[in-house]
Amino acid sequence: MPKTFFYASKDMLGETLAQSIARNLKAGSFLILPGGSSPVELITHLSKQDLPWDLITISTTDERCVPLA
Repeated sequence: MPKTFFYASKDMLGETLAQSIARNLKAGSFLILPGGSSPVELITHLSKQDLPWDLITISTTDERCVPLA
């Protein structure tokens, strides 16, 4: 069963998520985030992490479903 986590604020959630992602990016990697305004707060928190930014590639994705033709 999945665990449920509760945070006192959206800011605390963003900081916790950024720290979790940062642990996985320590050696450098790819991070793909949704486009638009959704990841702005997360990116703000993530930018404060001590990471090897020259080894990390960040890109956006488009999660909309559209017909191929």
